[in-house]
Amino acid sequence: MKYKWNLKKSFDMSYIAYKLNKLREKHVMDKADAALKKKILRYYNSIPLLEIDDEKKESLKYLRHNKFHVFPSNFIKKYNPEKIESFFDEVSGFPYVLHNGNKLYFKKGTPLRHVQKKYSSLLVEQDQASPHRYLTSSFNVSPNDVIVDLGVAEGIFSLDIIDKVKYVYLFECDKEWIEALKLTFSPWRDKVCIVNKYVSNIDKGDFISIDRFFADKEKQPTLFKVDIEGYENKFLEGGEKTILENNSKVVICTYHKEGDFENISSWFINRGFKIEPSKGYMLFPGENQPFDAPFFRKGLIRTCKI
Repeated sequence: MKYKWNLKKSFDMSYIAYKLNKLREKHVMDKADAALKKKILRYYNSIPLLEIDDEKKESLKYLRHNKFHVFPSNFIKKYNPEKIESFFDEVSGFPYVLHNGNKLYFKKGTPLRHVQKKYSSLLVEQDQASPHRYLTSSFNVSPNDVIVDLGVAEGIFSLDIIDKVKYVYLFECDKEWIEALKLTFSPWRDKVCIVNKYVSNIDKGDFISIDRFFADKEKQPTLFKVDIEGYENKFLEGGEKTILENNSKVVICTYHKEGDFENISSWFINRGFKIEPSKGYMLFPGENQPFDAPFFRKGLIRTCKI
């Protein structure tokens, strides 16, 4: 007896199974987020109101009336992934969005719905009110700047400033991003250098220190943007000479690990830099690390030599 394969039925069942799995994952995540929210509110309900600063009060007010979010603030409600258009490049096969008129590419094979969500989260990160916003009107780039972008991923930060600066070094350790970056920055090949390395305090294999990399470079960095998943201290250990010799400005993330804000701030203050924390707070549980009181973390600091 021959078995007649029903392709449409098979596709429908696969899609249903996929959707059911996604619903289960969402249910698990929602339960975990609800437990975190309850834990945070219980902690702050036990603290005298006078001991809680105004920015935390605003975040707690949001949290009491909304679901848990990394950015506990009303500004996130402006963004909706479903309103974002995403496309496939027929020549390269890479997905992309149009960001301020320029193509911003994502990893090959990324479904368009994931591109929409990712791009929406990037817009949230760089909103004027976001604790993760890198630049401000008073801390910005200039035409003679040489930018070092550490932890590039899709490259939205450098794409925003590419026409406003002299040169950009893009450091990204994930090989899957490299081809997408080459496509995004193809119109500016003459002012971009892509480096597929981990930035650290050692020089071996896939790891390189900033001091080693820039030891013989003609174009020296005037501004660093650093978002390297909790390895920011390794960057400082391996880049101190370069930062100090060039009086480089640095915008550096401080939310990946508890204590990073205090430790990284002290590093710069002790070397004669002034620091400016970003506004507001983040709630970042991270992966495989404890997430305990006081929970709220400063997203980043902006620093420059006094």
